[in-house]
Formats: sequence, C-alpha cells, structure tokens
Amino acid sequence: MDLLAFFLFGKLLESEPDAPTSNIVISPLSVYQTLAMAALGAKGSTADRIYKLTGAPSVDALLDDDYSSDAMLVVNSIWSEVLREDYVEAVKKRLPGTTAYCEAPTASKINAWVDDKTRHLIDHILDDDPSPDGAVLVNAAYFKDSWQVKFNPYSTRPMKFDLPNSTSKMVPMMVAESTEKKRGMKVFAYYSDDDFQVASIPYSHPEYSAVIALPTTPNGNPALDDAIYQSWLAGMKQTPGVLMFPKFEVEYGVKGLTSILAEGGLELAGDYSGMSDEPLQISNVFHKAVLKVNEEGTEGAAATAMVMNRAFVMPPPDAFEMIVNRPFFFIVKHNPTGRIAFFSHINDPSSSDDEMCS
Repeated sequence: MDLLAFFLFGKLLESEPDAPTSNIVISPLSVYQTLAMAALGAKGSTADRIYKLTGAPSVDALLDDDYSSDAMLVVNSIWSEVLREDYVEAVKKRLPGTTAYCEAPTASKINAWVDDKTRHLIDHILDDDPSPDGAVLVNAAYFKDSWQVKFNPYSTRPMKFDLPNSTSKMVPMMVAESTEKKRGMKVFAYYSDDDFQVASIPYSHPEYSAVIALPTTPNGNPALDDAIYQSWLAGMKQTPGVLMFPKFEVEYGVKGLTSILAEGGLELAGDYSGMSDEPLQISNVFHKAVLKVNEEGTEGAAATAMVMNRAFVMPPPDAFEMIVNRPFFFIVKHNPTGRIAFFSHINDPSSSDDEMCS
C-alpha cells in the first residue's frame, strides 16, 4: 500500500491553482522517511496518527523496508542541540543512512548537505535559518538508473502532444524498447481498463521500475487512488505492443506541505517528548523534487525538511498501442514494496520551469 502518496498527490492537485496546466512531481518516499524520523520521537496519539497517515500499523512496520540500492540513495540528517541522545541513537540505528549534527541548525549548512546528497539537483530546501533552539529533520533521495534496454535516440521523433488548454505542441517522443518480442512486436507489462492505459518499463537495477499511466479520455482526470494503483500492478500482463512517450524534465517545490499533512492527521503540536526534553512542535515541512526522463533512463532527486521549534500553547494480452501524447502520470516505484519513490503528473513535457506551490 502507498496511502501517503495518493493522499499527498490528491491534496496538491486540489490546492495548486495551476494544477490543471502545470507539471507536478513529489517524492512520497522522501516525505515518508521524514515522518519516520518524527515517529521515533512521538508518543501516544501523536505516534498513532503518523502510523495512520503513512498506512503503517506500527513504528516497526514504518521502518522495516530498505529503499536504498545501487540506483537509489536515501539518506537522512538531524540537526539540533536539544535532542535526546537516546532518540538520536534510535534514529541512527533504525534508519542507517542517518547523520546527526549536534549543533544549532542553519539554512546554509542544511542546504549544502541537501545539494551534496542530491548531486546538485536540489541546491537548497530552506530559505531562512531555523530557530537555534529547535530541530530540523531532513531527508534527501537521489535516483539514477538506465533503462534495462536503452531507447534508440534516433527513433525519437517530434510528435504532437495535446495540452490541457485544448492546444497542442510538438515534443520529442521516445519509442520504448524491451528485451522480449512476440509476433514481431516488443513486449511490455501492460494493463488497461475503461479509465487508463498503463505500461511498465524496467530499469537496469530490478528494485525499481517506471509506470506510465495514460487517462483514456483526452483531458480527462479520472479518480486515482491507492486501490486503483494496486489494481494496475496486480493486473499487468506481458503484452506485445507499441509504447511511445515524451522525454521530460520537471522540478517542483511545496512550501505548504505542513497544512496538508495536518489535514491528514499529523499533530503539529503533539507529543514529541521522546525526541527532546524541551517541548517541540512542527512549524513547517518543506519539500522539493526533480525528475528527468530521456532515452538513457531516469534521474531524480528529492528533499524534505521538517522544521521543529520550541512548543508554545497553541491550537488482456492483445497487442496494444499506447501513444502518450497528452497529459499523463509518471511513477518510479520500489518493486519489493510497491512504495512510490517519485510521483509526477506531466501536462507539458517541454516545460522545465521551476514550479513552486505556496
């Protein structure tokens, strides 16, 4: 299950005024890791609400899976002078890719850490210095992998892509390759129903694969949730067909993730007494993600920073044709767990502007 991914993505589509026409990408995995760090210091109902938000029944279930591989780097850092030593040691033990900086958090040092861990795809996550007597929990994720069979760049051709505003533009459309052929056609993991065509392409490292979902109705926006996503994965069959989709780059930042997480049940001023002897509350959660997809493969990065301040009293197998020539969803998933590492909605693959949701 990946309830967090669809909750976050759905709320962003609702709250982002330009969502019908702009590109969006987030890393639910990065947010998940940051919430896992908070859960280790949460008590009582505060911890229970984090479990419910993430879909994990317990802290052990929240921390059991390892998402790092040769293709994916997932690391964490904690920055504070007021955190309990036993909490710091618990985070380092349960989340092995964690570094603790026992110093007052500063934007410059945290941004430099994020820039380094994301291979310079995300150069900063914080604009202002956090409170020196608070704490910042940071996750960074970096993904880079080639397709199991690289696409031939000479097969990439300009094709019309229909935009949501009823106009169109020419974009470079790639032709997907596969290792298998049937009846002279390439074979892909494929699923279709009344609402979506869905295809999956493997990366060179088997832990991750790409999932492309094309709404059946032009400019349609059918409901999409975890149950539907799971039905795709369960229903995919190796099917001969033609798969074409555009290369793209997208960058997106979310400043208002705090209110979305609170709406999902996260207690901002909850019981985080397992983290510090000083009362702490969550003041903000920042998130950025970048995704680049081309004939070689996929490169992506994400960072999430949870800023905590001193608390105050407050409130079928027939051949298919799937030409992705209109807005679509692109997902990078962790195969052993099905958890979504990157989740994007591409309205304009030729646009690489830095979008920021406030």
